[in-house]
Amino acid sequence: MLTKILISATVGAFIGLIYYGLINIPAVKRNFGKLPNWVGIALIIIGGRALEPVVTNFWNDFYLPANTEAALLQSSVFRTIKVQEPKVFAEMLSRCVETLRKDRNASLTPITAGYSSKLVLKRIPHADDKFVIEYMRSTIEITRYLDSRNHDQAFAYIFPDRVQFKLPFLGDLPKERLNHQLETLNDVLVSSYQKQRPIPSEGEAQPIMLDVLTQIKDHCDISIFTKLNSKDLDHAETLKTLLAYYDGILALPEPKASTVLRYSLAQ
Repeated sequence: MLTKILISATVGAFIGLIYYGLINIPAVKRNFGKLPNWVGIALIIIGGRALEPVVTNFWNDFYLPANTEAALLQSSVFRTIKVQEPKVFAEMLSRCVETLRKDRNASLTPITAGYSSKLVLKRIPHADDKFVIEYMRSTIEITRYLDSRNHDQAFAYIFPDRVQFKLPFLGDLPKERLNHQLETLNDVLVSSYQKQRPIPSEGEAQPIMLDVLTQIKDHCDISIFTKLNSKDLDHAETLKTLLAYYDGILALPEPKASTVLRYSLAQ
C-alpha cells in the first residue's frame, strides 16, 4: 500500500512538473494561464492515480528477477546451490521468474523442489553419514504427512517423474517441515562438497537391506521392490511398504543406515 502511494505521488509530481512547465510557455500561458490552481492540482491527482498501476507493473516487472533471487537466497540451501552449482541456480531462477511473470501469485515450491531433488540425488551418496540420515528422516516425515492426506500426493512426492500429478500441494506443507528439510538438504550439500565420500558397494549394503526386508515381509508386500518400474502400482500399498522399509533402515545404527541409504540413492 505504501509503495503504491509513493508511486502515485511520484507520478503526480512528474505530471505536475510537466503541467506547470507547459503553462509557463508564453503561447500556452496566454490561453491557459488564467486557469485556477485547483484545476492543476486535480489533474495531478487524477493523473497520478490513473498512471500508478502502469508504473507499478513496470516497476515490479523490472525488479522481478532481482527480487525473486533475493527471496530464494534467504534460504541457506539456495545460497549453497548458487555458490556450488551456479548453472543449476541460474536455470532454477529463470524458471521461477518465468512462472511469476505469468502469475504473480504462483507457488515456486514445485520448481525449487524439483531442482533440489535432482541435486540431492546427485550429491547425497557422497555426504556425511549423519546428514544423509537426517535428510532421509525429514523426507519420510513429509511423505507420511502427505500420505495421511492423499496417497497420490505422497506417491508423487517420492516419484515426481513417475506420475502425471502436479505438485502445488507442496506449497501447503507446514512451514516447519519444509524448512527443516531445506536445512537438512543444505547440510547434505555442504558436507558432500567439503569431502566426497565413496559410495558403498552392493556387497556392503545388500545384507543390511535383506535383514530389513525380512523384518517387514509379514505385514508388507515386499514384492513391490521388484516392480517399482510398473506403471500400475497401487499407490497406497507401495507407500505402506516403502515407509515400513525406511523406518526399518532409519532404526539401524548410523553406519548401517547410511550405508544402505547412500548405496540406494546412488543407483
